[in-house]
Amino acid sequence: MRLITNISLVFLLVSCTNVYQQQLENSSRIESTKVKRLKVDRKNDLDKVIIDYPQLEVLILDSLNLDSLPPSIIKLDNLKHLSLVNNPNLNFEKALSITSKIEKLKFINLSNNQLSKVPDSFLSNTQIKSLKLSHNQINFNQLSSQLNQLPNIKKLWLNNNKINAFPDSLNGLKSIRYLYVFQN
Repeated sequence: MRLITNISLVFLLVSCTNVYQQQLENSSRIESTKVKRLKVDRKNDLDKVIIDYPQLEVLILDSLNLDSLPPSIIKLDNLKHLSLVNNPNLNFEKALSITSKIEKLKFINLSNNQLSKVPDSFLSNTQIKSLKLSHNQINFNQLSSQLNQLPNIKKLWLNNNKINAFPDSLNGLKSIRYLYVFQN
């Protein structure tokens, strides 16, 4: 194992690009076919969002105290970005099994969910290219073996996880282009 300060990878200390959000406040005033990005403020609105906004590309479900994702989320054929920040009660094993069926999904944000590992069902999400696991309790030894099974991951956020060393297996992760590990 090598200390973080000795790693030869290039680390970018840049925060994630802001995603423009459109709040669901008065759905009757918004033309559903034009809405591409949506932040849901109440978990009771989630089923309505899936039905009313089938063209969504970005869906932000942060801090909704979710315990599950509705299986109907797979009807969002154009969904590319899903944020599930601060939903520690979510059944991630089941939720990530559902997300594996969304073919266009490329980015998942699982930050601030008290995760110590990535659920095994995430391994079926081979379409994912960017994974944000910031502010969790990730065990990097376990994660690195999982990442070997996800050859399409290009960007990985692990900041604020109390990681103090990386295993040598990190050198085998050839697909990762951006690794964010600041504030560990």
